[in-house]
Amino acid sequence: MNKSIWGRVGSSLSSYMGSSVIFKSMLMGNKTFFLNEKIILKFSVKLRKIIKREKGSTLVKNLGIEIEDFSSGPNGFELISRFCYNNGRVPITVSNVSLLHCCALFLGMTEKISPKNLFGQTEYFLKYMFQWSWNDTLSCLKSCESFFLYADSSRLVENLINSLISKIFHNSNPNSPFASSCSSSSSLELLANPSSKSIKSWWFEELTILPPAIIQKFIKTLHSHGTYNNTIITRFLLYYLKTSA
Repeated sequence: MNKSIWGRVGSSLSSYMGSSVIFKSMLMGNKTFFLNEKIILKFSVKLRKIIKREKGSTLVKNLGIEIEDFSSGPNGFELISRFCYNNGRVPITVSNVSLLHCCALFLGMTEKISPKNLFGQTEYFLKYMFQWSWNDTLSCLKSCESFFLYADSSRLVENLINSLISKIFHNSNPNSPFASSCSSSSSLELLANPSSKSIKSWWFEELTILPPAIIQKFIKTLHSHGTYNNTIITRFLLYYLKTSA
């Protein structure tokens, strides 16, 4: 008879970092389910190491196994469980790829332990982020809010912001400041020129859905390119503060 691991994810997992997952009974709100050890450990290096280290201890028998600093919460762990129970398959979308990617990175779900593991699948999906639509990129970036610190430390937030900035430069929307016919260099020049009257603030309102931590990262990343308009940035920040007040 296969041994099962019961897992519980506490409500504190909604915080960014420093929360934990306790394997004994996994509660997703009012939902409880059981996880089979062999199925789960097939895909995760980190869980294998923890189980091997803690197996047989009184803590494991009575309270389960605690994983420190799991930042992706019960939703993330539920998706991971579905991936494992579906033999390494789960629908990946712009809405969940950031969460899955961070979970896979944290839990060591790489090709070293299983072919076509979750980390490789999310890496492949994210590889094409510069080809995504504006709305998809913005949605994916917004989804990082609840686990921002981990997504930021893995450079996922920075990469998504760079994709967003490139779309600001090249957006073909008639209301955007940059027509599709603009070259990359001319778009950068427009953004850097404070006196340009062709620059409009179409993206101001779009970015107001993002939390302050991501906005701060957005501004820093824009500055790092060395081609930006201080007047435009100031106007945007004032607009953001006014709108979010």
